[in-house]
Amino acid sequence: MIRTLVSLLNTAPGPQALGVIAKVTLLFLAGALLAAALRRCSAAVRHWVWALTLLAALGLPLLSAIGPVWVLTVTQPSSWSHLAPSTRRFSAEAVPDRSLTAVAPAVDAPSAGGATSSELANRGTSGVASLSIAGWVATLWVSGCVAVLLWTTLGHLGLARLSRRAAAIDSPGWRRLLGEAVHRCRARRPVRLCSSPGVGAPVTWGWRRPLVVLPAHSESWPEERRRVALEHELAHIERWDYLAQLGATLACAVYWFHPLAWIALRRLRAESEQACDDRVLASGTSGPDYAMHLLDVARGARVWWGGSVAVCMARPTQLEGRLLSLLDEARPRGLMSPRLRLLAASTAALALIPLAGMQPEVRATPAVAMRSQETAAMRSQETVTMRTGQDYVAKSGHGGKDADTSSADSTFEKTLPASPGELLTLDLDTGGEVELEGWSEPRVLVRVRLGGEDWQGTHVDIERDGRGVHVTSRQARGNGSYSTSHRFEIRAPRKYDLRLRSSGGSVTIVAMEGTFRGETGGGEITLDEVHGEVNISTGGGEISVTDADASGSVRTGGGTVQLSRVRGGLRASSGSGPVVYAEETSSGKGGKHFYVDLSGVEVDASGTHVEDARADATGLLTIEKAGGEVVLEEAPHGARITTGGGDVRVGRAAGLVEASTGGGDIELGPVAGSVIAGTGAGDVRVALASAPGQEQTVQIDSGTGTIVVELPADLDAAFDLETAYTREHTRTRIDSDWKLERQETKEWDDSQGTPRRYVRAQGVVGKGAGRIQVRTVNGNIVIRRVTTRSAGPHK
Repeated sequence: MIRTLVSLLNTAPGPQALGVIAKVTLLFLAGALLAAALRRCSAAVRHWVWALTLLAALGLPLLSAIGPVWVLTVTQPSSWSHLAPSTRRFSAEAVPDRSLTAVAPAVDAPSAGGATSSELANRGTSGVASLSIAGWVATLWVSGCVAVLLWTTLGHLGLARLSRRAAAIDSPGWRRLLGEAVHRCRARRPVRLCSSPGVGAPVTWGWRRPLVVLPAHSESWPEERRRVALEHELAHIERWDYLAQLGATLACAVYWFHPLAWIALRRLRAESEQACDDRVLASGTSGPDYAMHLLDVARGARVWWGGSVAVCMARPTQLEGRLLSLLDEARPRGLMSPRLRLLAASTAALALIPLAGMQPEVRATPAVAMRSQETAAMRSQETVTMRTGQDYVAKSGHGGKDADTSSADSTFEKTLPASPGELLTLDLDTGGEVELEGWSEPRVLVRVRLGGEDWQGTHVDIERDGRGVHVTSRQARGNGSYSTSHRFEIRAPRKYDLRLRSSGGSVTIVAMEGTFRGETGGGEITLDEVHGEVNISTGGGEISVTDADASGSVRTGGGTVQLSRVRGGLRASSGSGPVVYAEETSSGKGGKHFYVDLSGVEVDASGTHVEDARADATGLLTIEKAGGEVVLEEAPHGARITTGGGDVRVGRAAGLVEASTGGGDIELGPVAGSVIAGTGAGDVRVALASAPGQEQTVQIDSGTGTIVVELPADLDAAFDLETAYTREHTRTRIDSDWKLERQETKEWDDSQGTPRRYVRAQGVVGKGAGRIQVRTVNGNIVIRRVTTRSAGPHK
């Protein structure tokens, strides 16, 4: 990211760097307005707003450099056009150098290149001045960035020195209080507790093995003050405040010159402290009592080396606002649920993409009165140039004398000799649709269609190099923002390699054999009858691979991926959409995998609903998703579904149905077969249909949630059910329509982290051929007998 900013600053007029700064300013202002609008919400909500704002600012330069671009056209009166040079360019050409003009002869002789000596002198001075300004600006920015990073690094070194000299606290009283605080805060990471005379108030830092350091005089604190101090610091740990503040500090290092960045960091820290105060109050401590303890702790607080990067309980600059908050009983103090945080982060990411890609373009309003016959004649003669090696071919615009060149296009083609096994290189700065198809001819045919509002400024080179054929497209200098819509139709020998770099556009490869590598900024990827090695990615768009024998990978930032009749071990991934395939293992040594036919499988535009209408299929339909809901109306041939987070729903099914989600509810069935389901946190509902002659198995795991299993009356299986409950949760139970043997532990078991008690039930129905195994925490288990369910899915 730093290299990206440096390259932006080194651009002579610096418009891209100024654009990033303007976007970041809008981002900070939007975060401030949103936080102000949420002033009646809890501090945890406002803290999340500031954290997302700073992290978005940190990623904005990189996203602006690699993400998709869209042009925002701003119209200005044509009478302002004389101001354009001075507003777009800061160099010696904007203000002629009087001293150079005075020394030069009255009449300058033309140089070899056609320019006078005065023009050459002015151009040279312009380049030096522009480079000097850009260089000084880049040097100043890097210096400030390094200074902030150095300051942060020295702070961490001070923390490391403090932790080495701190004494571990292992007294029984402190250990008991720490254990109780860990339980109340539901801490999941091991916490080290130390004391040091180098701190005046409790502080914490670290993320893998967090450390809490207390003042040396904390031994004299009353027990209640010790308790609230530990709960406050553990709340920082469980909220990951150290990492949030570290990321915010990195954002301030990048934007050290921007006052809004430092204001955002200060508000982030303040909301973090108030959010942890709210957690302490939620544990039962009254506001006035906690305010008294906070005041006593703050008396010993002081500025110390490393305090700028650690999370400190009592900063004097924040004390007044926190005390007012503690004494305000009407202030909301709720927490943000993981789903709400994920929704907010997803919304922020979606909003950041168009902001990062926005490029304002100022255009003058055409003056109708100024349009003369001479202007119309000039428009009819506008040309587009295709440069191929040393040849230049000019083609006139379409539409005749009165045509509007903004909507015109140009189509041309060129054929070059080629041999199988060579390399086709596509270097498309302007982007464009690419269609590559193999044929038996020993030549490469490139047909180009230039379109879009700014097509006239596009230059295309088509030439042979030492390795094969090279196609390049670029926009003329001075067009920082432009709108084009190009298409490249290419026919090449069937055995031909490809290297692709495109700023955006779909890619289609048909009937080719070779090595295909590259990337496009955004657009669909279609591979049909492709053999060889594939490593192609797109910033966003659907991917379809059919009838291929290929290794490697295809990747998309967001969109559906479907693999149908593909051999060779090709892998696929999508940042947000589903990856859909049906895999089988061939017989014989090695057991090679291949993806079977997906004809009849359809995915809706949202990538959520999948329909499996295959008449005769083999292999489990597999749906893999980085995150989000998955709905499969029917799975007549079984299914395997995996999502990083979101609900999973499958209707009538047969065979084996597997469903896994990082967090969300699962609903399956009725299934005439077996079920494997797991969720990090959520309810699970499974319905099993009768499947005579089959051994049916149900295996369900949930980190927390209620499990409901509906089973046919003719079930033949053994039950192994287990639920657990923690201290702060009500006792869970197991309800079953079959008679089962139940048992409950009396002691609290802390082997899994949070202490819990277990409720278990076992039993056998029929001969016990199948197995019904359920595991959950803080949720009931309900087993129902159903006698009216149909035998299986609709066919």
